[in-house]
Amino acid sequence: MVYPTLTMLEEEGFATVSATDGAKKLYAITEAGQEELKAHKALVDAIFARIEKVGTAFGRGRSPQIMRAMHNFKLSLKLRFGQGDLTKEQVSKIAEIIDAAAKGIESI
Repeated sequence: MVYPTLTMLEEEGFATVSATDGAKKLYAITEAGQEELKAHKALVDAIFARIEKVGTAFGRGRSPQIMRAMHNFKLSLKLRFGQGDLTKEQVSKIAEIIDAAAKGIESI
């Protein structure tokens, strides 16, 4: 998607190839491209706002340690559930552990 879009922008005069390194091309915005951006500033701002919102919703910026811990937690539950039915006591204990973890996180 990126390269056809860059080619289209180049064909429309909004971008130009400023340098090449083998098969790689470095693009730069032209004056016409800058004018086009100015003319559609509200739309561009709305797009960037939506990207920011999606990034926030999907956890951009999460620390690798937290992501690793979350995956470990999910995997341990999946593995335990894969071992067969849980007793009432086991269900209570797992719920207690999850609740305690949630409370601990909320207190930070």
